[in-house]
This record gives sequence, structure tokens and C-alpha cells, in this order.
Amino acid sequence: FWHDLVAHGTVSKLALSIETLTTGNFGVAAVLISFGAVIGRVSPTQMITMAVFEIIVYGLNEAIGVNVFKAVDMGGSMYVHIFGAFFGVAVSYMVGSAKHLGRKGTRHDEAMT
Repeated sequence: FWHDLVAHGTVSKLALSIETLTTGNFGVAAVLISFGAVIGRVSPTQMITMAVFEIIVYGLNEAIGVNVFKAVDMGGSMYVHIFGAFFGVAVSYMVGSAKHLGRKGTRHDEAMT
């Protein structure tokens, strides 16, 4: 979707192929990396909301990087790992500590804040 919109300015029919499934797997990997930064800080509902929003932003980020900046990323490490890590840290910073969830923090939670 985003690749067509950024590269051509139009949206064509979405195709299901090995390439689109692989791109989707990279998006899921970015969400899993972000999950590591927010684990223990967000509720399951917040995690689902973050995942949906992150997939949209990840797709846009990758489309801009590939089509506008012509940045070549052979293994997907730049788009997946760096985007996932920074997105997770940003969400973790915005959410704050886990105290709002009504749970008592453990020693490990308190050491990481």
C-alpha cells in the first residue's frame, strides 16, 4: 500500500505474494522488538493499539526509505531493528512507569525507571 502510494502517487489493488508476506513479517519483527522496550509498562490493550499504529508507521517509514531516499537495506536490519527499537523507546518514554496499571512494581521494574 505505502510503496504504491509513495512511489506512484496512486493505490492499486493489494496483491498477496511472497514479497508482500515477507515485508509483513519484517513489520511484525519491528513490533516484537518494540515489545521488548515496553514490556511491563503497558497493558494488553495498549500493546494492541501500539502494534496497529506501529505497523502503519513502519510501512510508511520503509516506503519512504526505499522509494524516496533509495536506501538499500539487504537484510532488513536497518528498517526493522532501528525503527523497532526507537519506536519502542519512544512509546516507553511516553507511557512512563507501570504504576498506572495498578500493579506494584518489582525491584527490577524500579531499577529500570
